[in-house]
Amino acid sequence: WYEQGGAKLYRDALEKHNLYHLGVTPVSGEHIWSKVPLNSVTDLKGLKIRSGGVASRSFAELGASPVSMGGGDVYQGLQRGVVDAAEWTTLTVNYGFGLHEVTKYVIAPSYSGGATYDWVVNLEAWNALPDNLKNIVKAALQEVGFSYWMKVKSEETVTFQKLRDAGIEIIEWSDADMRALEEARMKVVAEVLTEGAPEYAAVLKDQFRFLET
Repeated sequence: WYEQGGAKLYRDALEKHNLYHLGVTPVSGEHIWSKVPLNSVTDLKGLKIRSGGVASRSFAELGASPVSMGGGDVYQGLQRGVVDAAEWTTLTVNYGFGLHEVTKYVIAPSYSGGATYDWVVNLEAWNALPDNLKNIVKAALQEVGFSYWMKVKSEETVTFQKLRDAGIEIIEWSDADMRALEEARMKVVAEVLTEGAPEYAAVLKDQFRFLET
């Protein structure tokens, strides 16, 4: 984002709305939590899985039956059999919500790979700051982002061990399975999210360019 042109793409898009994109803080990705064993991506066929957004459409591409459900209802949805599996937030947060009490399996690695928190401020307020304060804010945000990412990954390692100790089986999907899931996800992103959104289409094109280098 900082080194390969992502910042400029986002800032150019947001400036039209009188906003300034300060930067990003990376966060860990989501995992699939399941009551039934999912040994490969083919096991998604017919699976009732709580999901939303791009993930929901991606799972549907692979034959799953996504169910829309608020985050606060995920525990009970799994407990009562409304859904067989769920994806929601990060591994550590899901553990804190007790999803290991109502599931038996967690699929690794993360199907989404991660995301970011985006920091956005009013453009006029940003422009009013002197350059020295702008530099301090940007440097602080990058440092906090890096420290937060290290903390998240450390906590994730601990959480995986807690899950094993609780009797949860961690099922590792193959590279081929993850590739199939990613291809379904990118198909949804390219076909759905870019429609009527030329600015996002430009961002996505640049992301693909980066991944191919």
